Amino acid sequence: MIGLTPEQIDALQQYVDSLDKGARQRGLDYFEKGRVTGLDPYKRGVGFRAEVAGTIPYRVKLRYAEGDWTGECSCPMAFDCKHCCASALQALAESDETVPAEKPAPEPSTPRAAPKRNPDAKVAALFTDRLGRKLGHNEKRAADAVDSLFQWHRGSRYISDLLLAPITQARSSWDYNLVEIWPAEPRTPWEAWLYIAAYLRRNKNACPPALLEATDWAEVETLTAAWERTQQVEQWREWLQNLADRAETRPMAPAQLRVRLTEKGAQLDWRKAEAAAFSAIKTNAFVQLTAAAHQGALALDEPSLAVWRVFYTGFDSRAFRPYTEPDTARVLNQLLRLPGFEDRVAGIDGAPLARAAERLQWRLEASTGTTIDYRLALVLPDGSAPPPALTVIDGTPSLYVTRDTIFEGPPLGRLVPTEGPITVPAEALESGDGLTLLDRIGVEPPPRIASRVRVVRLRTVFRCALKKDAFGAGERLLVEVSAEGAGTAIYASYQRDEWTPMKLLPDPADTLTRYDRSALSVAPALVETLRVAWDAYERKWQRRLGKTFAADFAEWLDTVPEGAVLELDPLLASLRGAPIEAQVKLEVEEAGIDWFDLRVALDVADTTLTKDEIKALLDARGGFVRLGAKGWRRLQFQLNEDDEKQLADLGLNARDFSSEPQRLHALQLAGKKAARRLLPEPQALAIERRVSEIQTRVAPEIPAGLIADLRPYQRDGFHFLAYLSTNRFGGILADDMGLGKTVQALAWLLWLRAQPDFSARASLVVCPKSVTDNWLAEGAKFAPGLRVQILAKGPSAADALKAARTGADLVVINYAQLRSLEKTLTTAPWHAVILDEAQYIKNPDSQTAKAAWALRTEHRLALSGTPI
Repeated sequence: MIGLTPEQIDALQQYVDSLDKGARQRGLDYFEKGRVTGLDPYKRGVGFRAEVAGTIPYRVKLRYAEGDWTGECSCPMAFDCKHCCASALQALAESDETVPAEKPAPEPSTPRAAPKRNPDAKVAALFTDRLGRKLGHNEKRAADAVDSLFQWHRGSRYISDLLLAPITQARSSWDYNLVEIWPAEPRTPWEAWLYIAAYLRRNKNACPPALLEATDWAEVETLTAAWERTQQVEQWREWLQNLADRAETRPMAPAQLRVRLTEKGAQLDWRKAEAAAFSAIKTNAFVQLTAAAHQGALALDEPSLAVWRVFYTGFDSRAFRPYTEPDTARVLNQLLRLPGFEDRVAGIDGAPLARAAERLQWRLEASTGTTIDYRLALVLPDGSAPPPALTVIDGTPSLYVTRDTIFEGPPLGRLVPTEGPITVPAEALESGDGLTLLDRIGVEPPPRIASRVRVVRLRTVFRCALKKDAFGAGERLLVEVSAEGAGTAIYASYQRDEWTPMKLLPDPADTLTRYDRSALSVAPALVETLRVAWDAYERKWQRRLGKTFAADFAEWLDTVPEGAVLELDPLLASLRGAPIEAQVKLEVEEAGIDWFDLRVALDVADTTLTKDEIKALLDARGGFVRLGAKGWRRLQFQLNEDDEKQLADLGLNARDFSSEPQRLHALQLAGKKAARRLLPEPQALAIERRVSEIQTRVAPEIPAGLIADLRPYQRDGFHFLAYLSTNRFGGILADDMGLGKTVQALAWLLWLRAQPDFSARASLVVCPKSVTDNWLAEGAKFAPGLRVQILAKGPSAADALKAARTGADLVVINYAQLRSLEKTLTTAPWHAVILDEAQYIKNPDSQTAKAAWALRTEHRLALSGTPI
């Protein structure tokens, strides 16, 4: 119990009323759902703490000081939120006060009369008069901010957004964006508020709603309309003046672009339509091209447009790019490799660059003497040096660009051979990292190095294990991907889509280690297809286990190539195990006259499996089932092609086997090889005997009580219905509309009533409401001896149904009554049930279909003239 005085309770209620409408509504919902717990008073001062169960538990503090309540919360809103509202309502409830239901938001109404106070009074006091109550926390905070602005900043026309934050309820920030708030110094605090209110409305800023409701907007218009009009006029004048001063943009003349190589970089040239030759683009012209590109007005041919898109980065206005800039390599890499652009990249003399037929290659030579260095040089096949390079661009192949020719070459490995041969000290190159460089650029180590090299072939290792989440919320797959040699040392770890080298032991004396990383290329694709994400805390790849995990992981295992190594914990290793071999048998049970429930029984090789485990495996239809410590297992049926054909003849599919029975009629089982081979012999013989007893030709005379001459097809329909009943079948009479399904059904009902086994029970017709009168009329016309009654609707329909069952031979109801009277209809036995317009039950999951199946009757018939 929270002990509060009446004054504190009133103030707390005012605090709730002052909150934003959304916070009040959601807070009331939280309060009514009992989400507030741990409501405790402060030991010192007046207030209380509470905990509110939201997305996570939030901590709330409500304090009372100087007649007002303030609320703080650990949620992102920080204060006066729905959690504060719920806690306040809980405190009111525990103080034996009635907690009011959520009040609807007040409709905008005519503001109250102007306050009687002095116009120079503080804004908070004026709002108190207008609202007729004390201001809430946010309202008072906003009103006090207006008074402060008037007191300290009325001499300035501009105020920062930060000073308006207490009014707009914006998050505190260091944004000092200045806004013009009034044209001249306001005379009173209230006039300052009117200007601020106009600014809030103009810029759609938030504000405590009650303050806006208490504002006379006619007063605001009177004060600000002329000033706002003046501002609007000035803005238009300035825009129109700028438009008049701006020169008309002349359409750009058609031009062609190319890139010309110079001694120091790549220069963008152009040739206008009237020009005979290309010339360098100056800075001002480049700016004009940029403006035209932004306006979609570049008058360039297709090759020139491609050159522009590659050359222009969007960050500067330079038509020259030095070779030393990385972006220049990007530009040239694209232009020199694009087919069809050979004439758009020129050499120093302005002619297109030639393509050399000879390919460059690396040559490695060692110097002699006490200090040994290695010289790496790009040379022609005959060993001679190529002409000096303007730039060398790495890639596949690399491009060695001279003044007039492009040579293709081997990978550069980040070497820059533009200045000729590269000298590398032997102490640096004769190392593991040196061997890596030679491997990348495709150079065989010289004899001095090759004799000391040992090769370590790295392989990709996946270590996979399952781990339970904290608090038992689920499980995760954890995967470590590493590069390892033949031993146990880990050379690198695959993290965040790249290999991270591990700290390695130094090479033995006089030995250099070359790491063969070719087998590591499979890691990225395998990680991608496993659908794992990097967990920075565990420093492993991880994935949560879902319904399809076992099948997904087993499928992934089949994609792992031979060179990769898998280390799986016992549970995951079970997904690699062979499936459980199972022999198929069939078991059959009678499920009514001529109907049998067929079940699949299994003989499995694994005798450790329990009946429940076998049932679970069967229900999985060949999928994986997790069987505790036994891991994941799945079934595989030992069936040859002939077995599958025989099962298909019974309507069974080995991939759809489950422990649920399938109901089949004796005629479906008779004469089938699968039934004779897979069923126990006594059951197979019993089915054959029953089939021999079924009457296949039933053609009784037309009942005497039928006043109609049946057409030949109607007579055949009546005989069909009699055949169904004789053999205890249900059936569908599906003649087209207007062909007399009703008269055939009436003839069938008369014939049933004449049989020796007639139960003297009433029959039931369920049909659409629009058809009920048709059954009454045709019954009186064609079968006057049948007492047909339409069940009246209303609150006493259940009592009327009980009376109709004893006073009528045929009761007619509609499908809505079938649903509403389901309990009464399904508890009473009927002689026959007819569903007219039976497409109403085509959805087996509908309430109508379930109610129809639950009816107890000796004979069932469906009528439909609509394709189902």
